[in-house]
Amino acid sequence: MIVYDSHIHMSSRHPASPEDFLKKSSAAGISGGLILSIPPVGNPDAYGVDIPAFERMEKVRDFCKACGPEFFPCFWIDVLEKDAVEQVKLAKETGMRALKIICSRHAPSACIPVCREAVKYDLPVLFHSGILWDGVDSGNYNRPCDFECMTEVPGLTFALAHISWPWTDECIAFYGKMLHANSAHKRNIRLFIDDAPGTPDIYRRNVFRNFALLGYDLSETLLFGVDTNVSNYNTEWVEYTLNFDRELFASLNDEFQNFDGYLAKAVFEKQNKPRPDLNDWFTNSTSRNLLRFLGEIR
Repeated sequence: MIVYDSHIHMSSRHPASPEDFLKKSSAAGISGGLILSIPPVGNPDAYGVDIPAFERMEKVRDFCKACGPEFFPCFWIDVLEKDAVEQVKLAKETGMRALKIICSRHAPSACIPVCREAVKYDLPVLFHSGILWDGVDSGNYNRPCDFECMTEVPGLTFALAHISWPWTDECIAFYGKMLHANSAHKRNIRLFIDDAPGTPDIYRRNVFRNFALLGYDLSETLLFGVDTNVSNYNTEWVEYTLNFDRELFASLNDEFQNFDGYLAKAVFEKQNKPRPDLNDWFTNSTSRNLLRFLGEIR
C-alpha cells in the first residue's frame, strides 16, 4: 500500500535532489505525498528570497515529476500579491494539484477571492492553522474560527494544518460547524484536518479522542503529514510519527467502541451505521484521504 505524507516542504535556501529525497522517504516507508512549493517572498519562511510565482510552480512540478506519479505539486500562494487571482489559473495550467496559504500578514478573509478562483479550477487549499514559529505577530490570523469566512465560498475543499494547535478544541468545534453548514445551509464545503506536527504528542491523544467521542468521523477527512522538507527529509522523525499515530488510534479504538456518551451514540444511531474503526482513521489518513483531498476519489 502506498503511504502518503501530505505535508512536505521545498526550501529556497537548500537545493534538493529527487534521488536523495526518494532514498530517505522510501527508507521511512513513505511512497507518495503532497510537496509544497518554495514559499513566496512575502512569507517569513522565504528569508527574503524572491522567486517569481511561475518559477516556483515549475520547480515543484518538475521535482514531483522526477519523484514519480504519487507525488503531487502544491503551489504556495501569497494572496496579497496583485496578481494572486490570476496565479490560480496559472497554477492549474502548470499542473499544480493544490494551493498552500499561510495567513501570516492578513486575516483569512483576504483569501476569499483566491479561494473562489480555486473552486473554479478544482484546486483544494491547504491552510496553516494554529500558532506559527515565524517571529511576527500572526497568531490572531490563524485560529480555527478565523476560517468561518470560508462559508462564503461554497464548493471549497480545504484543510486546516496541524490540528490548529494550540486551539485544538476550537478546531473540533469548527469542524462541527462546517458539517452543519453543509447539512443545514447547503454550502457544499469539504473540510479536511491535516495532523502534521506542530501538534505535540501530549495533545494528539486528547484531540483525536475528543473528535471520536463527540461523534465526528474523520475516516475520510484526516490527512497524515509530518511537516519536514525534501532537502533534509527526517527519516527518524517520519518513522516515529507514523508509529506514534498507528499506536494512538489502536489504543483509542476500544474506548470509542464502548463509549456510551449521548452525542457519539446519537450520531451513529441517527445515521443508522456502525461506529467507525479508529484504526481506519490512521490507515485512510496515510493512504486514500490525500487522493480524496485532491479530488482523485470521493
